Amino acid sequence: GINAEYNNKYSKDAFGHAALETQGAEPAYLEFVFEVGFQTFVLLNHFAELPASELDDPDQQIALGQFQKTFKELHHLVVSNDNESVQKNLAALGMDLLHTGQSALNIFSGGTNLVGKERAVQLAKDEKFLNETLLFYSQHTASVEVLRGEALLRVYFPIPPHCFYLSPAMKTEFLEGVNRTSTKTKVTSLAEKSLDMIAVMKHEENLAYIFEHYLCFGFVARHVSLWTELTFWICIIQNILILDSFTSTEKNSADRGQPSASRLFPNINQTTLVSTLTILSILQVIFSGITLIFYVFKTAPLHITRGFTLVQDDSEQDESQSSVLDRLVDIGKWLWKFARSIYFIAGDFMILYYIIYCAFAVLGLLRHYIFIAFLLYDVVLRTSLLRYILVALWKSRWPFLLTFALFVIVEYEFSVVTYILYPKDYGVFCDTMATCFLINIDQTFKQDGGAGGFLDSIVEDVEKAEKRRKGIKIDDKDKEKSRLLQEKKDDDKKDDDKKDGEKKDDDDEERNLRWDRVAFDNLYFFLAAIIVVQIVTGIIIDTFASLREEEEKKKEDMQTYCFVCGIERETFDQNAVQGRGFEHHTQKEHNLWTYIFFLSYLKDKPIDQYTGIESHVWSLYKQEDVSWFPNNRALALKDVKEEEDASDPVGTMEQLAQQVDEMEVKFTEMEAKLAEFLE
Repeated sequence: GINAEYNNKYSKDAFGHAALETQGAEPAYLEFVFEVGFQTFVLLNHFAELPASELDDPDQQIALGQFQKTFKELHHLVVSNDNESVQKNLAALGMDLLHTGQSALNIFSGGTNLVGKERAVQLAKDEKFLNETLLFYSQHTASVEVLRGEALLRVYFPIPPHCFYLSPAMKTEFLEGVNRTSTKTKVTSLAEKSLDMIAVMKHEENLAYIFEHYLCFGFVARHVSLWTELTFWICIIQNILILDSFTSTEKNSADRGQPSASRLFPNINQTTLVSTLTILSILQVIFSGITLIFYVFKTAPLHITRGFTLVQDDSEQDESQSSVLDRLVDIGKWLWKFARSIYFIAGDFMILYYIIYCAFAVLGLLRHYIFIAFLLYDVVLRTSLLRYILVALWKSRWPFLLTFALFVIVEYEFSVVTYILYPKDYGVFCDTMATCFLINIDQTFKQDGGAGGFLDSIVEDVEKAEKRRKGIKIDDKDKEKSRLLQEKKDDDKKDDDKKDGEKKDDDDEERNLRWDRVAFDNLYFFLAAIIVVQIVTGIIIDTFASLREEEEKKKEDMQTYCFVCGIERETFDQNAVQGRGFEHHTQKEHNLWTYIFFLSYLKDKPIDQYTGIESHVWSLYKQEDVSWFPNNRALALKDVKEEEDASDPVGTMEQLAQQVDEMEVKFTEMEAKLAEFLE
């Protein structure tokens, strides 16, 4: 009925109807009735939990017991998500609920008929109305358990409309980054992140409103995954064509920028290939641009709001006393807030990524097709395994940097030795210390034996060794002579195997082994290549093992312990009331997202309308105190429930009495508004 006035859309408009101007036959009290419906449904939930033993009148106990039985059946149908059973039994249960609820409400109203007998009978006849009403309030009302002193109370509240825009991605991001050291650290993280999550949900609600009323934006938003898929597969096709058709014998880079002929499709000429790549590049720019615009439109307002709200003015100034200097200060503050907003936008990785992606797509279209090759890195963002590997490498960035620093130091030390002792083994590549250093770094992993494999042989001619010992310069003629001599010896060895033994003796007489180079090369290779590689390998293995261990602990924590109260699964499975185990507890009773919804409800609710428990929670929340969370407490456990009932036997009665008082005030206000409207 009421929800139909807003096209069956549960939105913030339904709660702000009284602020709108009355138009035509629209009842001005719709907002009031909407909120009273929630209050009534909450009151019914409290009656469903009231122990019948607290009532002295046997008739009242029977009426309350019948009501609780009917209401629990209704709740079970809604929670079970069995639509067929709901449609079949909900209306019948609703009629029962109105009759029994009438008697139960009268218990606390002193015999006053709060609903109105004739109206109740009329509503009971309207099965469709009952069906829609009970379903609506059951699905849009939630509860949390709150600790107040030693008493653990269940608080019901209407779920704000924007809370239905909590996305799975937002949930995953929070669960992946939350501090799981203890239950207190987890709920503290939940409270700290609540404002950001509430802001995102409200922004998502506003975007949904825009997408619904502007069909063009809505079409783009609903198919954003399609645009990203198209950009990826267009990139794949482009790079296949580039790999297949770019062939050239020209060494000039200016002549190698266009496809020439396709090997896969020999019947396609060059003009067709160029046209195909151009069309694909245009589509790439269009789809990547749409993705960029959508993501900026979706996230930039949040960053701008964050930048302007984190900086608060410490003082208020009188406009009549404002001066030029004050105005300049205000402009400076505004510019500072604006700069912070730009900083937050630029710090968003996804915005930066899409900007770079779109830029390379434009360069591939306007400058050179080679830029399209870099778009293939999109596979990293699309593949969770590759992201996991990059996360592992990023977490080990400091050990990697320190290992690289050690590698540079080792290279430098050996460069000093080579510059002083073995400059001639480098030929012309060791005229300066810097050249020796760069050559050593460059050749360490390129040669089989490290940089030692790049140097002259460790076996030299006796004549050459003699000149080295005497300090005689070895010129190019000597080097050429040594080379020719070595070639002649190799040829002689191949021609006559019978003289191999004699030839070997002759070689030993003419050649000399450089033992200093043997030690230098092997030590260099061991320290600069083997040790460094092993250190890097060990860092990578340890990092992956650490990440795997963290992931296992995270899964164990999520599957074994309640996020809110910290009680383990086994306790609930063994001691839960009515056989409701751990899964039901974490999804319905201590759902962590419901606590976010509750804080959002309190944030938007006027403080002067808070109940006592709501004021208690909000006061502690503003003080960053999480003691109101039910740490190691849960109403679902038998022993905890019995202890709670014994320690506070009238707690539920007081809460119900407060709810009844609020309902009476609401109905009084409604009568006044109705009288004013009818006049």
